[in-house]
Amino acid sequence: MGKNVQLSDLPSKKFNDLIKCINYENLKGYNINTTTKEQIDSWIDEFKIKIEEYLSDKPLKELINNDKSCKDFNYIIEEIKQKIYTLFSNPAIQHILTEKIKDWREDYLSRNTDLSCNANSKYRRRELKPFYDFCEDKIFIETKIGDIQKSMECKIIIADMAKRKDTLTPNREIIERQIKFTEVSGMSCSTTILEDTFPPFKCTFNADDTLEPSAVTLSDNHRKDVLLGRAPRTQLSSSFGDLSDKGQESLEMFDESEIQNGSSSNDIGIASVPVVGILVLSFLLYRFTPLGTKLHTYLGNKVNIPINQNNDSSEQILSNTPNYEDTYSETMQYNLSYQTV
Repeated sequence: MGKNVQLSDLPSKKFNDLIKCINYENLKGYNINTTTKEQIDSWIDEFKIKIEEYLSDKPLKELINNDKSCKDFNYIIEEIKQKIYTLFSNPAIQHILTEKIKDWREDYLSRNTDLSCNANSKYRRRELKPFYDFCEDKIFIETKIGDIQKSMECKIIIADMAKRKDTLTPNREIIERQIKFTEVSGMSCSTTILEDTFPPFKCTFNADDTLEPSAVTLSDNHRKDVLLGRAPRTQLSSSFGDLSDKGQESLEMFDESEIQNGSSSNDIGIASVPVVGILVLSFLLYRFTPLGTKLHTYLGNKVNIPINQNNDSSEQILSNTPNYEDTYSETMQYNLSYQTV
């Protein structure tokens, strides 16, 4: 199986960790007229420390490796400056605070001369940033369709792209006008991608494909249970734990006493079959052969009991004989069937 492509692997997501690191959400939470210069000064000082730490672990040259990523980095810096502008009406405070952000950028790039990112490489309008993000990710996905189809996050990636497409579509005319003035080197992108059906493939991820062979190998006892038609004594677990989500029930372990009781019942049934067979054979010989008549005559003479005595009782017994035969036959059939099982 190919690389498990995740949502975070999309090119447009590579600055997400940086944005979290600098606590940009905290800056967005400040409100006009209630925010002081000291608060933003403190945030900027923390910003410098955190971004330096982040870039020491993940060099900026890995983030800024083309024109698109340079524009993205500058976009973050500009967003920070614009937010600070909106918090204060005093131009002097605006200038002092935003210059701190600008100075940090220039200082960092001057210390990293291997980076090539012009400060003027920007998006003309904000709407272009998410559009080029969508375009960049679409190109990436098309080059890795096979891996993404098999990815655990295939459906998550598709849902993310579909949501962004729905957001961009209402701004299509604005984007189409502005895109002529903000080209991204090395990326051919047109608003026609908003008309395309996405995705042009279906997710084929199967959790079973990622299970280790040992995880699905049956034990000897389990295999015997299956061959004998018994429920397995052990429960197979999914490394993914998704069996309950699909509505599948786990196999429960048998109670040992239940098994022993069932075994005892089978032994009793087996032992009783020869006895029943002998009784049935004796009855048939007595009822339907001359041997029965002779035996009856002998017994009658032996105990001095007249055959014709108590005719009413004899007739009643004889009249009940067919019912007895039927009942016995049913019992015999049940026992034989039970033994077969």
